[in-house]
Amino acid sequence: MVGIAAALTHFAVAASLLRFVPAGPGTGPVLLANACGFVVAFFVSYHGQRRWTFRSSRPHGQSLPRYLAVSVTGLAINEAVVALVLRQFAVLPVVALAAGIGVAAVWTFAVSRSWVFSTAESAGA
Repeated sequence: MVGIAAALTHFAVAASLLRFVPAGPGTGPVLLANACGFVVAFFVSYHGQRRWTFRSSRPHGQSLPRYLAVSVTGLAINEAVVALVLRQFAVLPVVALAAGIGVAAVWTFAVSRSWVFSTAESAGA
């Protein structure tokens, strides 16, 4: 549920910004809106994943920098997918956003489970 809430937050912010950003050539406005959606959703995602999904007791000083690193990598993956979908297929920007968010969510969840919020023993910390 946390992942869905974070994905919907990301999508809602990005899609809302696209309504106000003048459409121009290239993917720039879509990628900028996507990055803004990421920033807002990051806080929803981190706190929800830590508290409810993984019920982690790892200190914020350890988990937050790890989650930030994983999430920024996820944003890079997301932006690449969005740009690729926009350039290769004749789709609306919101379709590309959904594709990017979906792919990045899989990455973020997998690495969060195995490294960010894992127990100290299994993470090698």
